[in-house]
Amino acid sequence: MQYSADRTRNRVFGLGNPTLTDSAGTIALLAANLYVFCFGFSWGPVTWVLLGEMFNNRNCT
Repeated sequence: MQYSADRTRNRVFGLGNPTLTDSAGTIALLAANLYVFCFGFSWGPVTWVLLGEMFNNRNCT
């Protein structure tokens, strides 16, 4: 029964053995790193600034 459930889940969700060619893998890695860098440079620090401004100084002890 477990084998049948695993096979169905793999068919529905497209799981299995995904592979990328060498150039596609390199491009995917560079794109993911570029996304993380751009997020950290633009919207990443906003959360920490907003948390610092949310409470007044009397509450920050």
